[in-house]
Amino acid sequence: MTSKIFDTNYAKHATLLELVSVALADSRWHENECDTIYAHTKEMGVSAEKVEQLKEWVLQNFRFYQEALELPA
Repeated sequence: MTSKIFDTNYAKHATLLELVSVALADSRWHENECDTIYAHTKEMGVSAEKVEQLKEWVLQNFRFYQEALELPA
């Protein structure tokens, strides 16, 4: 059913990006969150490699945000 809702790569990647962001909000990649994301990934026909790329992108943005917080006022 998920693949019918998310029928473009843009929609799939945007949704997975949000899911990965929420999963990593506490800076941890919990097994149950990971399993849920990979289940959706499989149903959407998106590779596990793409999820890893999105995960790295989210972590990089978290680091940028942390750096921004440390900038002088």
